[in-house]
Amino acid sequence: MAGRVIGLISCAFCAIPFLIIAASGRKSAEPLGFFSGGPSLVGRIRDVKAYNAAMARVYLITALVFFMTGLCYLALPFVATVLIVSESTLGVLVLYLFYKRYLRRYSVKDAARPDSR
Repeated sequence: MAGRVIGLISCAFCAIPFLIIAASGRKSAEPLGFFSGGPSLVGRIRDVKAYNAAMARVYLITALVFFMTGLCYLALPFVATVLIVSESTLGVLVLYLFYKRYLRRYSVKDAARPDSR
């Protein structure tokens, strides 16, 4: 039973940073970047409010998936282990693809962007 509780706590610790990013980024005046860092998006996003709402939703869903996996540890630890490995590999790829999708959708279209090279 201790291993199941440790799995739950570990998944919660994985989810908390995504919850913080979602909560703080939703109302931020600056565009949310990818969670691992990267170049600043200031001046590259035309509708910061809509972009941040879309990205915050993605981060919130990611956090909820981690929390649900943690709850799964209490009942089905083997299945939860497979899920957490999938979320930590394929899930990050999916998160990155959504980031790129929203970046294309909300980017400034002209070539006169401040940091274009």
